[in-house]
Amino acid sequence: MKKAIIIFLFMMFGLPGYTQVTAGVWDAKTATYTNKQHKISWTLMEGLNWIGRPITSKGTLLKVKSEELNTLITLNAEPIQQTSNDSFDVWNEIGMYESEDYVKLSRAEAKRLGLELKSHKAIRSQLCGRHANKVTIDMSKYFPEYKKNGHSITYIYQVASDKYIYSLQVWGILVSEDQLADYEKFANLIMNGFSFN
Repeated sequence: MKKAIIIFLFMMFGLPGYTQVTAGVWDAKTATYTNKQHKISWTLMEGLNWIGRPITSKGTLLKVKSEELNTLITLNAEPIQQTSNDSFDVWNEIGMYESEDYVKLSRAEAKRLGLELKSHKAIRSQLCGRHANKVTIDMSKYFPEYKKNGHSITYIYQVASDKYIYSLQVWGILVSEDQLADYEKFANLIMNGFSFN
């Protein structure tokens, strides 16, 4: 539980960093990240001018941003630390993401950003034909000048290989209320670009 909370804190807050990719190759022309060591690749949508951002923690493999969509993408990898011979299944971890401690972290992050936590949901899902957990964190603020709410919405998928748990995050930094359904479709398209090689 403590390790997951620490991973979440690094994903949300970060530390100063100096490069946008570690242990892999980012091809800006095709918007594709490949990592031979981890045997993974992630193809984002082309034409959105993805720009590398500073890496903020040891487990981060990729961090890119599209200014056009005000979207930040991160990919983190943490080694699986098993204490038994049972195979690891992320579905067994779903309770951690539904826990009050995890929701408290989301609430604290919302407060730090001057937003209100609207919802925090964790569900079992699938990605690349494997068990995955999908966490959706929706924070918002009313903007009187536009007479509508603006949302900061994060979609996080966690999927495991034999050795690592991968956290894929699509963060819509500011999404208008009337674009929420379309933004979720966009996030799902981005997630579907991830693959194990």
